[in-house]
Amino acid sequence: MSPDLDTLRLRALAVPGVARLADHHDGLGRRSESRSALRVFDDHVDIDIFLSAGHAVTETTTALRSTLAPLLAGRAVHITVVDIDTAGALPAEATVLRDGDDPRRADRARLVARAVLDGLGSLEADGLPARDRDRVTAVCRVLDAFDVDPVSRRTLLRRLRGVLSRAHGTTGRVLLDRLDELDDLS
Repeated sequence: MSPDLDTLRLRALAVPGVARLADHHDGLGRRSESRSALRVFDDHVDIDIFLSAGHAVTETTTALRSTLAPLLAGRAVHITVVDIDTAGALPAEATVLRDGDDPRRADRARLVARAVLDGLGSLEADGLPARDRDRVTAVCRVLDAFDVDPVSRRTLLRRLRGVLSRAHGTTGRVLLDRLDELDDLS
């Protein structure tokens, strides 16, 4: 059975030192014909990452392998560190757009994630099933804590929207409206 790619992405992004996955784009904001950052094969998984500045390659790749191994049914994990992500070390005005991404999108997604975390009690009162609380919390923590690449961010926001649509009260509607405002969902 093939592992869930979204789960692998989430787990990889949660590893300290993994700045983002290196989904290969042509620099113009559209997907090129090149490969994805996460590829699953019969006997192994390939993953391309950007390492966070200040983190050691060996410790980060070891932690990444340990994190993904339980999900891979014995497959080997082959990791390529594509580059060092120094954007977090630069002042905001020096941040360079990457993969056609606007840094404000990540900030807006982070703010929505924080609002969702703050409103979890109200969401449950509005009908969010208790079983979804951990899922919502995990997605929001990743969006809040990490510089998530644009492809992963869109996936996380879609997943969050799907879960929040089960809450039918005022808090759920307000948060869904905030998610709709993010053009990452298009």
